[in-house]
Formats: sequence, C-alpha cells, structure tokens
Amino acid sequence: FEGNGSSWPVYEEQVHVFFRANDTPEAKRRDIFLASCGTRVFSLLLDLLKPATPHVKTLGELLATLRSHFSPAPSTLMERFRFNNRSRRDGETLGQFVAALRGLASTCAFGDQLDSLLRDRFVCGINNHAMQTRLLELPDPSLDDAVKAAQAMEAAAKDASEIAGAAGSPSTEAAEAAVNKMAARSGACSRCGAAHSPSQCQFVQAQCFTCGRTGHLARVCRGGRTSGGQQQEQRQQQPGSSPGSSQARGQGGRRKRTRRGRAAPGPGPSSARLHVVAEDPQIFDVWQTSKPPSSVPPYLVSVEICGHPITMELDTGASVSVMAGKLFKRAFPGVSIEASNVMLRSYSGQLSQVQGRAQVSVRLGDRTAILPLYLTKGSSPTLL
Repeated sequence: FEGNGSSWPVYEEQVHVFFRANDTPEAKRRDIFLASCGTRVFSLLLDLLKPATPHVKTLGELLATLRSHFSPAPSTLMERFRFNNRSRRDGETLGQFVAALRGLASTCAFGDQLDSLLRDRFVCGINNHAMQTRLLELPDPSLDDAVKAAQAMEAAAKDASEIAGAAGSPSTEAAEAAVNKMAARSGACSRCGAAHSPSQCQFVQAQCFTCGRTGHLARVCRGGRTSGGQQQEQRQQQPGSSPGSSQARGQGGRRKRTRRGRAAPGPGPSSARLHVVAEDPQIFDVWQTSKPPSSVPPYLVSVEICGHPITMELDTGASVSVMAGKLFKRAFPGVSIEASNVMLRSYSGQLSQVQGRAQVSVRLGDRTAILPLYLTKGSSPTLL
C-alpha cells in the first residue's frame, strides 16, 4: 500500500478480493498480508501495536487497526451536509452525477432510505430545468426510473440537435440568425452608434459636422469640433425619401431627442425614414421597418430561456427582444429585473415605456449566450 488515507478502503477491499480469488486458506492470510503490504505499512503496524507484535493479531484486527488510522469514522452530519449540497456540475454526465451521489451516500448511514434519498437529490440537483420539470411530473418514480427518464431526454435532445444540424433547415438557420442578432446588440456601429455592423451602415458616405470627415456621424465622432459645425444638426435619409418630409424639430424650434422605437409605416415598403439628431452623444436611435405589418402568420421559434422553453415570434425588424412583464415574472420569478428608460414605438407610432430589462441565459441547440430581454407593461407578443 503506497496511497493516502482516502484510498485505504479501496486497498482493503482489494486484499479481500485477492484472497477469495486465490482460495487462500484462513491460516495463511495474515502472513501473506504482512509480507505483501510493504515496509511502510508494516513499520506503521509495529508502532501502532506496541508493545504487541503483528504476529499475535488476526488479519481482521490488523485491518481494523489500519482502518482506524487511515480513515477514521467521519461525522455523519457533515457527510449528509455534503450529500445534500451536491449538484450536477457543468459538463458532468448523468452517469457521473449518479456515481458521485452514491459515493457521498456511502458514508451517510441512510440505511433503508438510501434509494429514495438518492432519487430526491438526483432530481433536485440535476441542474436542468426542462429535465427537472419532466421528472417532477412522474408519479413517485424510483431512482432507476428517474435516471432512465433523464437519460432518454438527454439522448433525444442530442439526436434532435444532430438532425437539425444535418438538415440545415431554414427554421434552424433563421432562429440562429435571430440569436446572432440579439448577441450583436451588445456592440454599436462605429459610424452611427446603432446596433449593426459598420459594413452595413447606410451612413458610410455621410459627412460629419464635427470634424468634417466622411464616413461617420457627429454623435460618434472622436475628433475635435470645427468652427462651423458646433451647433449643426444632421438629418440622414434613406434613398427615395424627400428632404422636406423630415421633422426633427418640435415647437418653437427646439430639437427633439429621439428614443428607440419602430417608425410608423408610410405609403410604401421603402417609405420609413431614419432621423438622427447629433446634439448629444447619448441620444437613442429610432427603429426602422421596411414595410407595414401584413396578415401573414407570425414565424414562431422555440428558444430555451433560463432553462425554460419559450415560444417567441421571430421579428427581424425589431431592435430588441421583448416579453410581457407579467409573463416574465410568472415564468422566471427568481430572475432580477433592472430599471430601463428605453421607449418602444409601435407600428401606429404610439410610444410606451418599458417595465424594465433582464439579463437572461438563452439556449438554441448547442449554442448559449447571456442576452438582454426588455419587459413591456400590459400584454404584448413575445418577440425575438
């Protein structure tokens, strides 16, 4: 034996297996053990048994002496505390989790309640909301039933993900594009400050009224002001819109700051205009839509949010993802909500203040991300 105290129980079990496998007579087992245990263990026995010697003790007495030295009896209270606080770790398979629970339970003295307590800890610590919900629906399952059901769900999810990836279906590609769009919102365009890539920005040829250079707006300019551009106002329009139709000033000639919202639809698909007032670098952008809403049925996508499957309407024109505040609190009571001053504008042009914002974990297939979700007052569709 060359290990430490924690490996002594394993070594002791191997000693018994060796004797049984070789049909070793009882009278010879003690001497064979003393001859093969190693100098370190033999010297330790001499010290522990003084003034007696190992040769006057039985094999059982020798093993009990070493057992009490290497692995004294643990506190049952602490062992049960460790068992009840064990949860499935990231990347740990269900089989590994069950094996770890059985190892912890071996020193808890559960007796006849071992299987039921193992099942309870398995369900409570599985660390997967969908699996946990399914297992709680089963009427008093055994440990084996709970493990088999969870393994079946794990295998089904893996197979479904593999099939979806191999098929390359439009629904999967569209949903992944929506998640990519959500993740991209954390960054800002260096040309105008909006949530898109600089290569897709329509202000690539715009002239900055702060520094006079081409390729960005004054609200994101990092250069110094010019003498003639200190109080100027920028109005950038899409191709096809007329300069006289934009209204960036309110009554009395005071400039209005625009907040995030959807532009009201015009007479045609390309009539929506984007107005940016470059007075303050903290001004919000407005949302832009390419065409008014139609009677086409919504495109629905199933996304896992905080471990809970949620069906969301895929809206590629939305700048943020939204959910009704009442629905969010009912589905995710433990997730904190941050204050937000973001304003939403409907297709009719009506402005509404959001109830708040929550940072949620989003999962689609094998992809995960932490993304913002804005909560609305009253009832509203859940938009991705």
